[in-house]
Amino acid sequence: FTWGNPVKYYVIGNNQGMRIRDEGKIKTIEKNNYRIVVVGDSLTWGAGLRINERYSNILEEKLNQRFIEKGPIFTVFNFSYSGAPASKYPELLQQAVNIVDPQLVIIGFCINDPQPRSESYRVEKEEFDKKYGNLLSKIENFLISLKMNLLAKRVSQTVDNIFIYLGSYPRWEVGLNRVYDKESVEWTDFQDALKKIKHISDGKKLPPPIFASLLQVHPSSDRFKRFFKNWHKQAEDTALKFGFNAVNFENEICNNLKSEDMPVNLLDGHPSAKLNMIYADKLSNIVGSIFSDCK
Repeated sequence: FTWGNPVKYYVIGNNQGMRIRDEGKIKTIEKNNYRIVVVGDSLTWGAGLRINERYSNILEEKLNQRFIEKGPIFTVFNFSYSGAPASKYPELLQQAVNIVDPQLVIIGFCINDPQPRSESYRVEKEEFDKKYGNLLSKIENFLISLKMNLLAKRVSQTVDNIFIYLGSYPRWEVGLNRVYDKESVEWTDFQDALKKIKHISDGKKLPPPIFASLLQVHPSSDRFKRFFKNWHKQAEDTALKFGFNAVNFENEICNNLKSEDMPVNLLDGHPSAKLNMIYADKLSNIVGSIFSDCK
């Protein structure tokens, strides 16, 4: 379950944990359908959401409604799993190409995609954990053994905040910001992943892949302005440079959502069902135009 919503896992290629039609059913999809593959991490996988609340599922529904006179001719395949870094996206896409033979590719970008480690990784915290992490892990594991998973998460976050305040290590945003240094190994690997995705897409003679920059923090917030805005802008500019169709949802979110409507709930910052609807609305207009032009 993800926040009370049941999850069915299927094995696709070498990857477990995808919320997708099983491979047998995928192969029965009508080949005349317009097939779209979406690749991403937990934001695209749909943490905290029912499967039909994800932007990939809503996108399929909206496209079929738009072209209803032609029948249900769109199928959107969600090839994503939680924690997937961008360096894994070319591999996921190649599997999708082999199974689905798509006619369009969408990449669901999250700010931690260039970081192959956890979003909150900081080298200072790694050193700190080598000295004191064993005790903290024991406390967390003890709470988990009592089925107090949320309390364990809260205790871990509280301890983290205390040591940040004491100056033992910096906030997670500082650590992630290092990844966006254009000279960093992680940023170089991120660019290589985008190049590989474009190469796969071009090899199938598809329209430019869509780079969907999935905002999680409200554009009006100070938090967004401090780090997130620059991260998204840098990633979008890079995607454009490599021939992607970069899509940003900043204006749509400002016009339609309040800050409290952004997350799944107070404990989980993944995109809410309302936010996924905004993603799908804009993507359906873009994909619908591509389809109209192709036909």
